[in-house]
Amino acid sequence: PPKIVPQISENSLREGQRYMAICSISEGDPPLTFQWSKDGRALIESSHLLIRHQDDFSSSLIIAAVKGSDNGNYTCTVSNRAGSDSLITKLLVLVPPSWIRQPYDVSVKTGNKLVLHCEADGYPLPNVKWRRTNGFSVAQSSPVTESHWKMIDIGTLTTSSVKKDDEGFYTCEVGNGVGENLSKTVRVEVQVPPKVTVESIQKMVKNGEDSVLVCNITGDKPLNIHWTKDGNKPEDNQRIQIVHTNFEKSYMSVLNIEATTREDSGLYVCSANNTFGYSQMGVRLGIVESPGQPLELKIKSVWSRSVRLNWIQPYNGNTAIQKYICFYKKDKSSPSELKIDGSQTSVIILRLKPYTKYQFQIVAVNEVGTSKPSDIVETVTSQEEPSSPAFHLQVSEKSTATALLSWKSPPKHQWNGPLLGFYIGYKKTSQGSQISYSYKNVEMDHRQEIQKATLDNLQKTSTYTVVVIAYNKAGLGPPSEPILLTTSYVESPPTPRISILTTSPNSVTMRILWTSKRNTPLTGYVAHIKPTNGQWQMVRLLPSPNNNYTIGGLTSSIQYQMYLTAKNEYGDSGPTEVLSFLTANKKEDGEPLYQQLSFTLPVVVSLVIVIVLPLVSCCCMQNGSFFATSSSSSTCSHSSSSSSCTESVDLFSSSYIWQ
Repeated sequence: PPKIVPQISENSLREGQRYMAICSISEGDPPLTFQWSKDGRALIESSHLLIRHQDDFSSSLIIAAVKGSDNGNYTCTVSNRAGSDSLITKLLVLVPPSWIRQPYDVSVKTGNKLVLHCEADGYPLPNVKWRRTNGFSVAQSSPVTESHWKMIDIGTLTTSSVKKDDEGFYTCEVGNGVGENLSKTVRVEVQVPPKVTVESIQKMVKNGEDSVLVCNITGDKPLNIHWTKDGNKPEDNQRIQIVHTNFEKSYMSVLNIEATTREDSGLYVCSANNTFGYSQMGVRLGIVESPGQPLELKIKSVWSRSVRLNWIQPYNGNTAIQKYICFYKKDKSSPSELKIDGSQTSVIILRLKPYTKYQFQIVAVNEVGTSKPSDIVETVTSQEEPSSPAFHLQVSEKSTATALLSWKSPPKHQWNGPLLGFYIGYKKTSQGSQISYSYKNVEMDHRQEIQKATLDNLQKTSTYTVVVIAYNKAGLGPPSEPILLTTSYVESPPTPRISILTTSPNSVTMRILWTSKRNTPLTGYVAHIKPTNGQWQMVRLLPSPNNNYTIGGLTSSIQYQMYLTAKNEYGDSGPTEVLSFLTANKKEDGEPLYQQLSFTLPVVVSLVIVIVLPLVSCCCMQNGSFFATSSSSSTCSHSSSSSSCTESVDLFSSSYIWQ
C-alpha cells in the first residue's frame, strides 16, 4: 500500500500570501490515485485553488492568494489496489480586523435603552475595547467601567437606562494583532426632558403663618418654569413671590406666600418644559385654622334626666376635628362640660335634674384651636314623680268625725315638676296591713307654706293611720311617714277669731272671740308669732274672763305675723287666719322720761295690780266668773254693767315660749 512522506502539520500565512501543499509517497505500487479535501469535503479546482500532479508519485495543492475563508484542515489521500494513506495539514490565515457593523452618532432620551454597535471580522477574532469621555470635552478618554453598561455580541455596548452622565464621546477600538487596529469615535447625546419634584405633595400651614413651596427641576436647558393655583396663574401681589435659582445641573423654583389666609389654600402646580418634553408636580396647600362654629345645634329628644343634642359638623379648618365640648348649665349656676369625639354630631347629656331649665352650647376643637361657640339652645327637662315625701304631717284639730291635718310639701328641689296636689291616705289601724288606704285628693295651695286638709266621715273614738303623698303631672311621690290619728269622743274646740286692737313699739294688743255650743271649757290659747323673715314662736295664753290680750317684748318698727289656736282637753282647734301688724316707732331720745309710754305704762299697770285687782277678784268671785291665774299681769276696768281686762304676756318670758 502507499505511504505518504510526512509534511509540516500547520502553516500560518497572512492574507494574500501563496500557499502550496505537496503530497508525495515513498512507497506504493502504481497506479496511484490522489484526492484533496478540506474539512472533509472534496476540493474542486478553481481560479483560486489549483491541484497539480507532478508525476505518478506526487500531487500539490496551490492557493495563489490565501484569504480568511481558506482557513481549515486540508487532507491528501493516496490509494492503490493494496490500500491507502492520508496526510492532514492545517492552514491558518491571519486576517486583520474589518468592520462588520460600526457605531454611529446617536441621540437618546434619558432613561431609554441605548445600543452602540461595534462588530468586526478578522483572524484571530478581533478584541473590542470601549473608551469614553465625560461630556463633550477633549479630555483624555477612559475605559467604560460603569456597572449599568454591558458588552454583548463580542463588541456591542448597551445599557437599559441611559443617564445624563452617560453623555460624551465613545470610542470603539478593534484589534487582533494582524495589521492595523480599527477605531471609531461617536457622539452620544443624552436628551433630558424636564423632571419636576416637590418635597411633599401636601403641605399644611397655620392661618397667618408664611408658606414656602419648593419645586426642584432637572432637564436640559433652556427650561421654562411656571406655577399655577387651581389651574390659574397665582395673583401677582406683594404677598406672593416666585424665585428661580439656577444650579449647574438643576433649577429650584420657590413660591413664597406671606401671612397665609384661608383663600390661599388650593392645588399649586409647578410645571417645566424644554425641547424634549414636559413635566409637572402638584402641592396641595391647606391653611389650617380653628374650626368654624358648630351649626344648627338642636335639641332632638328630651327626657327627665337626659337630653339628646344634634348639630351639623362645621368647617374643620382643613384638619380633623379632634373633639367637641358641650357646655351646659342650669340657671344661675356654673356650667358643666362634656367632651365628645370629633367624629360624632350627636350626644346624650346624662345626669340632669327633672323639670329643670338647661342651656346648651357646643364648641369644636382641632389641633389649631377652638371654634366660636354655637348658638345657645335651651329646654326644660321632663317631669318626674316627686322624689321626696311630704313631712311634718300632724293633726291640727280633730273632733268625733273630722280631723284637720297640716303638713309641709317636699323640698322644692325634689318636686321634679309643679306639684298638683296631695293624696291623703287613711285607714283604721285596727284593720291591719291587709286593708288598703282610702284616699282623698287635695289640690296644692301654692300660697301657703303649710298645707291643710280636713278628713271627715271618720268614726269617733277610732284610731287611723294617715299618710300624705305628693303628686305632679308625672305621677305619685313616696308616702310621708305615717301618723296615728284618734278621733275624739267629745269634739275639740272650734277655731277662735282674733283682731288687732293696738300696737306699741314693744307690744301688740289683740281681741280673741270664741263661742261654743258645748260646755267643754277651754284650757288656753297658743299664739304663733314671728317677724318677717324670722322663725315662728309659740306663746301660751291662759283663759281670761275678758277678750283682750297683750304680747310684749317686741321690737319697734318691725312687721310681724300672728295666728292663734284654742285648746281644750280633747284637742286643739284649727288655726285662725294669719294677721300682719307693724309695731310703732320708738320715741325720740329727747322726750322726757315721764312722757314715754314704756316708762309710764308699767307704773300704771303696777298700781292697777296692787289697788284694783283685789277688788275685781272679790267682785268676780261673787258673780261666779272664771279668771285665769298665771304669772302674766292683767289690767282690768269695771263699770256698773260690764268689766274689761287685758292680759299682758312678755314674748321673751321663758315660761311661754315653745321652741
